[in-house]
Amino acid sequence: SHRLIVESLQEALYQLLETKEISEIKVIDLCHAAGVSRGVFYKHFYLITDVLKDDIQTIADDVRKTIGPDIAINWEKVGGSSQRLRFISMALADVALEHGDVDIVLGIAASGIPFATLMADFIDDLTETPTSLGVLHPNKRRSGNDNVEGTISNNFGSVEGKRAVIVDDVSTSGKTIKEAIEIVKNNGGTPVAVAVLIDKSGIDEIDGIPVESLIKVSQLN
Repeated sequence: SHRLIVESLQEALYQLLETKEISEIKVIDLCHAAGVSRGVFYKHFYLITDVLKDDIQTIADDVRKTIGPDIAINWEKVGGSSQRLRFISMALADVALEHGDVDIVLGIAASGIPFATLMADFIDDLTETPTSLGVLHPNKRRSGNDNVEGTISNNFGSVEGKRAVIVDDVSTSGKTIKEAIEIVKNNGGTPVAVAVLIDKSGIDEIDGIPVESLIKVSQLN
């Protein structure tokens, strides 16, 4: 059945990722490991990274079935596992690259930093071009004064003259993301996309910059 084939491909991919980068895995290798033909693979997926996204979408569907009106996000099971963080960061990088070349991945402190770190490494390997890591400290982590602007850490990459992807774990209202976009522009960078693990805001773009998420959480009436 469809589900059994998809699960076989996912299991085989996770096994291959224990010894290889995803950019090194070819469709024929994955098909051999899963015991399916290339024709069967292309019937269900277009790219190898789509296998990861399908697994994450399954998780998202389970979340939507169980959420209540008041939603609290706890991703301890992800954050506590370097392997799970790596897989999810690969998927975030994949959706970010749909919007073109990336020079720097900017993690919003603090929860966006682990994803940004792994994403920068993955994009660097996949595109074979240097990809910097940046860290942004938003206003909410620096002061209770709304007039104090967030900053980009001097200890990491600069966004000046670079195409930047902004990364966070959760988008609740979009306020922090909007601030991050403005900071990137004010520092001479070009924001090309925002990537978040979970979107609670339902916002598809902010100031013309697309907001991509792996999981969208919405309340059904």
